[in-house]
Amino acid sequence: MFRHAALTFGIAVSALVTALCMVPGSREQWTMLVRDERNDEALEILEQRYEAGERDPEAMLQLYKLLMSVARIDRATRIIEEIAAKRPDDVSGLAELAKHYGHTQDLHGEARTLERLFALQPSSAATAQRLLVLYRLRGDQAQEQRLLAKMLPTGITTAEDTQRLGFMLAAKGDFKGALEALVAFDSMAAPQFSTSRFALVDVLLRLGETQNAMVRMEHWLAQWQDDRPRQDLAALDFPLDRLIRLMAHVDRPEARRVVCASVPELSAPGPGAPAQLPPICAPTQTAANAIAIDPEEFDLPSVAAARARANVVAAAKKLAVAKKNAAVAATTKGNTGVRTTH
Repeated sequence: MFRHAALTFGIAVSALVTALCMVPGSREQWTMLVRDERNDEALEILEQRYEAGERDPEAMLQLYKLLMSVARIDRATRIIEEIAAKRPDDVSGLAELAKHYGHTQDLHGEARTLERLFALQPSSAATAQRLLVLYRLRGDQAQEQRLLAKMLPTGITTAEDTQRLGFMLAAKGDFKGALEALVAFDSMAAPQFSTSRFALVDVLLRLGETQNAMVRMEHWLAQWQDDRPRQDLAALDFPLDRLIRLMAHVDRPEARRVVCASVPELSAPGPGAPAQLPPICAPTQTAANAIAIDPEEFDLPSVAAARARANVVAAAKKLAVAKKNAAVAATTKGNTGVRTTH
């Protein structure tokens, strides 16, 4: 009898212990509720645990997501900011915080967070490009220029980025920096993008690198010539004509040698009407067939500055002539009045 009672008691205790072990903990509870899409109940449990001082990162992240799902933005922001503050070097946490700021249209907060993220991952092209967008939206050219300068050595800039950096540096008179950026542009941009390449020539000439400028222009001549039928070379349309004119402006004898050597078939005898050579390749260079260099055709910083100086000088001359004419007119009028009196 005693044995039977002891056995029964032991079985009851074992069952009780087993039942207690099978009761789910708080993590299992909210996990199962989220799985079953019982979000309101899961949110209630997670908020209770948070108020009780529990700071499990996974639970906090799930609490943030549930708060966002019911549009409790302010509380969700405090939760995600706390997560990021506890783990300042966690890339995934900062990325989540930046995404949150972007969703809530807090562009300054997003920019601050992406700056921290870029400091941890300076080779992240996606982070850098988003930062550039934010800087441009708020017109912060200083920050944009600093970021582009950091991006250039890492190789995560696009052709447009290097072009923009080159123009920004050239506008500030930093021609060595502009040269580095525009050389990078030249190496990655498609051949048909010619405007920035003409700016590169202008920077090279400002730095006294005439030979480098000619070498690059000869290379572009070959590229652009390959992009069009060779029999149409005599037409000299944009930008090939502009390139030849600029080459002649820098070094006319070398330009004549390079350009004329690239079109031997145009001067070779054969059936049909003879092809017309580019003006620079005419056998006799006269005023009629010489290439005229029109500065207005080159939209370069140095040309713009020279044009501005010329306008100032012209205005001064015009004013001097006007004053002189006025003085002559006044003198003539005075003499006429004297004769009339006598």
